[in-house]
Amino acid sequence: MDTSRLENPGVEGIIQIHPDSQAVTLNSTVRLQCRVRILTDPQTGAGAQVYWSKNDFGIGGSREDIQEYGRSSRYSYSRYDLPYNLKDGQYDLQITNVELSDEGSYVCQVNFMKHQYLSQTALLTVHVPSEAPKLYQITKEGKGPEVEIGSATPAIVDDGAILVLKCVARHGKPGAIISWSIDGVPIQVETDPVKKINVFRAGFTGNLTNSLMPSPSFPRL
Repeated sequence: MDTSRLENPGVEGIIQIHPDSQAVTLNSTVRLQCRVRILTDPQTGAGAQVYWSKNDFGIGGSREDIQEYGRSSRYSYSRYDLPYNLKDGQYDLQITNVELSDEGSYVCQVNFMKHQYLSQTALLTVHVPSEAPKLYQITKEGKGPEVEIGSATPAIVDDGAILVLKCVARHGKPGAIISWSIDGVPIQVETDPVKKINVFRAGFTGNLTNSLMPSPSFPRL
């Protein structure tokens, strides 16, 4: 344990490892680092006090406070913890079963000798995997109702008619990247600058459009 006495330390002398911004997947575990040098006030003998804040709101400075903040009716345990040795200045914040509500900006704050020292801001972004894509045929050449298709229910279209298919992958955050293939061969798309459409040719010619629509809510997986 590195115990020091400093008259006027700068932030670089107190916070030795700052938390980094991260992007994690829903329901995963994330650890935001904050390693603090152990210091003693030469006049009072008091040590530094360390706190975490989320979106400029304090969430606690002790393991008990952090765990209390992370409790909810969904789990029998706290999702938030300071799992390491605080006496050695290891104030890493760990979040398990990450939820969308955990997104935000996190800062580790140290109070010492009537001064406040802030770590760099760590932005936590939560990604949500898309559901498995589903394929639909829009009947009547794109004017009729949608029918889900698959290996057991193939698309049916009259000879010479236009076949309109739609692929949907819901609830992704960010939205899923969808690609098309025919008989296992990826479709090569060309952009028509005049008609402003994407055109592909695979023994026949077709148009391809992509759209991203916001979901009203994300499922709790």
